[in-house]
Amino acid sequence: MLREAGLVRKRRQARSRFYSLDPSPLPILEFVENQRLKLDWPDWRGDESVTGQTITFDLESVGEQTRLTFVHAGFTRTTDISDFPFGWAWFIGALRDATTAQHSTPSP
Repeated sequence: MLREAGLVRKRRQARSRFYSLDPSPLPILEFVENQRLKLDWPDWRGDESVTGQTITFDLESVGEQTRLTFVHAGFTRTTDISDFPFGWAWFIGALRDATTAQHSTPSP
């Protein structure tokens, strides 16, 4: 679904499962239907010694809309903290655009 919505783009091959688009699922650490999804997140450089990173999607009803709170936690290197906002800003923006497009009413 993410690939069809244009949210996953094939990138150059790297060691990380994320960049190689390995179809194996990420470990789910917590799941509450319609509320929360927390995943174990691999190091984007493929460094298996870097562990403990997680990504969390929290959903909250706000009137007739849904608020998404996204948290990427567990950084161990300063460079990761400066690198990640750029990729996630693109992903969250694309997710917003895809969901908005699916629920918007065409103008006459």
